[in-house]
Parts: sequence; structure tokens; C-alpha cells
Amino acid sequence: MEKRGIVFIAVMATVMLATISDAYKPIIAIHGMNGSYRDFDELIDELSTYQPGHRVFALDVDNKIASMKKVQTLVDDAAELIDKIIAKEPDLFRDGFILLGHSQGALVGRALVQQRGYNVTRFISLAGIQNGFYGHCGFWILENLTCSSASAVMYTKALQATLSIAGYWRSPNRAQYLKGNLFLPILNNEEGVTTTPAYQKMQKENFLRVGEYHFFGSPADSSITPWFTSLFDTLGTDGESRVPLKDQYIYKHDTFGLRTAVEQGRAHFYEIPYIKHVDWLDGDTDLFERYLFPLLD
Repeated sequence: MEKRGIVFIAVMATVMLATISDAYKPIIAIHGMNGSYRDFDELIDELSTYQPGHRVFALDVDNKIASMKKVQTLVDDAAELIDKIIAKEPDLFRDGFILLGHSQGALVGRALVQQRGYNVTRFISLAGIQNGFYGHCGFWILENLTCSSASAVMYTKALQATLSIAGYWRSPNRAQYLKGNLFLPILNNEEGVTTTPAYQKMQKENFLRVGEYHFFGSPADSSITPWFTSLFDTLGTDGESRVPLKDQYIYKHDTFGLRTAVEQGRAHFYEIPYIKHVDWLDGDTDLFERYLFPLLD
């Protein structure tokens, strides 16, 4: 009887763990520039304590310096790995998954959604560079370089073909941005892009397949500029003022479905004070439990 009891307890424990695991959607996480899949270690550890049973796949792809490749290459590399992960455990992903990205990884994640049409039930962008980057200009090319001069360099064919940040560099000069940037305007289905109507329609339909969108940003984030790109706001032509999403072309014309998602109550924006760029990864239990973990059920 004693042995039977032990066996019974072991079997029940296995069943309970399987049931807990089945209760949660799997999570795929994408790191940012100069990051790696290990960036999510603390988040995963905290989540395993808060809600045991989650399956989290932090993509081990394009880590560290490799994360500075052309953005489209990063998207393609991530898609290749995601396809392998899903193919290995199709039953786990049968009902979809949660896609989470930090910083540059959140933009890569949105591109994956729009280009590949994955069955994503919830998309979470943590300090994501969603609507362009413009700042720290001397750092990227030459010290003391002005942002205006940096834009001219960023929009060269050489950097557009090789450097990730060039693909989402957003000059306040809209004509320059639309002509020189070969990634972000296409992802946003903005005016003048050379993609076909069919491709633009596909991107919009894929975006709207996602159940929910959650975009987080903070004024205390000094790593990405402007910080409010995380919420799809952008810089005005003066390079200083803030242009709300609702005043932009992409929203007024609903170019890729964001306005529809907002109107349907499926896109949510969170402006949270005092949160630095790395705080989303460094194991802040209160931050995780208050904002992030409730979205991972």
C-alpha cells in the first residue's frame, strides 16, 4: 500500500504539472540590440515563482554584435528559429502563443506578426522601438556628428543594407525618411512605398489577426529616443515636439491596422514613469507582477 501510495502521488504530481503547463500559452521572447537570449533569465525565474508552469522560449539567435545586422535579416533569422520551435512541439502551439519583445526585439516581433502571420494571441512590446529612432547621433557613426548629418549617412544604401538601426532611423524630415529608410516605412505601409497593394493588404490582415497588443514605454527611458516611439508617437518636423499617434498618417489612414485595433479595444498603451530601459529585464518583481505577468496567463 505504501508503494502504491507513493506511485499514486508521483502520477498525480505529473498530471498536475502537465495541467498547469497546458493552462498557459507558450511565450516566445525576442531580445534587443546588443542583447542576447540570456537577457530574459531573470524574468523567466520570477515568472516560474509567480506562476509555475509557463513555457518560455527566449530566442537564441543573433545575440550581441550579431543583433546589429540589417533588420530584415534579424526578422528572417528569428522566423527560421520560431518555425523550428513550433515544428518540434506543434501541440503546444496549436492554440497560438504570446510574443514578447524588448527594445529592437519588439520591432522585430511586430515585423514577424505582419510578414509571417503567426498565430499570436497577445503581443507585448517592452520599450519597443515601434515608430523609429532618432538620437545619440554621434555615438552611431562619428563623435560630435549632428543628427542631420547622421541621417544622411544612415540613409545610404550601404548602411540600409547592413545596420539594424538604419532600418528604423526616423529623421524628422519626412520626405528624407520616406525616401531613405528601406524598412520602417514599408512595415508601416506608409505613403510612397514601393510594395504592392497585395503585400500591404497582407501586412494589415496579419496585424489584425493578433488578439491583443500591449505597448509599454517610460519617460525615464534614456536609451531609446524619442522614448515615446514605444507608444507610436514620434518627433515633429522641428525635431523636438511630440506628434501623437492619432495625428499621424499611419493612424489617419489605418495603414497597417493599428487604428482598427485601437477602436476595437485590442491595442493598449502604457506610459509608466520612472522605468529605465533595462528595468524590464532586471528582475524588478513589483514591475513584473503589476504590469507584465497578468498578461502572460
